[in-house]
Amino acid sequence: MDAETKTLPDAKAVREAAEPSELETVRGFRWLASLLRKQITSGELAPGSRLKSIRKLAEDECISIAAVCKAIDILVSEGRLRKVEREGIFVAPKVDLNQRTRHIGLLTPFAISQIGEDPLIKETVQAIQQKIGAAGKNLSAHQFRWKPRPDVMWSYVPADEIRTYGVSGAILYGLYDSHYLSALSRLQIPMVALDTDAVVYGLDSVCFGNTGAAFELTRLLLQRGHRNIIYVGGPLPPPYCRDDGVFDPSTLQRADGYEVAMRTLAPEFPCRTFFNPGRRQTSEWIQTARAALAKHPECTALLSEPLLNPQELGAANVETAGFIPSSSTQIPAGVVAVAECDYARMGAAAAELLLERLADPERPVQRRTIHAALRQIKPAGTAGPVDKG
Repeated sequence: MDAETKTLPDAKAVREAAEPSELETVRGFRWLASLLRKQITSGELAPGSRLKSIRKLAEDECISIAAVCKAIDILVSEGRLRKVEREGIFVAPKVDLNQRTRHIGLLTPFAISQIGEDPLIKETVQAIQQKIGAAGKNLSAHQFRWKPRPDVMWSYVPADEIRTYGVSGAILYGLYDSHYLSALSRLQIPMVALDTDAVVYGLDSVCFGNTGAAFELTRLLLQRGHRNIIYVGGPLPPPYCRDDGVFDPSTLQRADGYEVAMRTLAPEFPCRTFFNPGRRQTSEWIQTARAALAKHPECTALLSEPLLNPQELGAANVETAGFIPSSSTQIPAGVVAVAECDYARMGAAAAELLLERLADPERPVQRRTIHAALRQIKPAGTAGPVDKG
């Protein structure tokens, strides 16, 4: 399995250009924070030296007083500046930011108890813990969303409340809500998005190349003669699905998942896509798949993430393909192809990117893609699909 790292030096500029109404303010405080940070790092502003007054900085740099205050607050939180009442703002003694930042947060939508129960989540988190621990840092898990009742929408922890966790860096695991990602990116806390692409928000990101793998698995099923395929689960994010859990075709142009792969390969063939908001609960995936197969008996194949056991589905005549962790040792009967995903490597990559960010806050934003390894269990032409006529 190969990891692909892309450096995206203009990611923040792209985001700012897309938000002209916020351009002046965003560039103001971020630009000043970056300037002062570089002056402190280079020694131009020596430890113990006093900064100009806030008003003088605003006048000299032609930005607002509010932007100057925000830039200074960022550098104070980083330990680069310190405020002394009635005296002014001073450059703090030199510290190794990577050593100072010892408390790392893992922000996840999963219940903390679920982390130890789900093998895929557990494998990912253990890899993160090992990397963070080896660097001499502590990792604490925090759930950023919950459902007060089954009949209400998800509730999110207010972005500003994340500051109260006392973390100096964070890994966002399984966060797919673009609005919430945008809000968290404004906290000025070093963060890495895990299992989603958030470079547009100026965040380092680590994700699987699931769309490409879904494309290839679909191609293998088509080679075996299947023309009606059910897709259950990711990598189809919740915003692209209606409340009833069925894919909404009107959002096809914005989707980035199985539906795109299927429509690209075989636009003339019907494709059924289902999403279960339970996510990561295998029992709920199985219920979704059973309901889908009962509703669409013309379908002869099923592609899912995670891989579902045909015997548990009660569908011995349906061939299945899907995503499995690379640590899996057994493939259930009836499975014709799999995409092996190294979840431990994905977790380790996220921890590495965060440690790099802490050591060098000014380095370009990066996207790291972990590619799945495809394995065909049964060659085309052997034990093909059953004709349900």
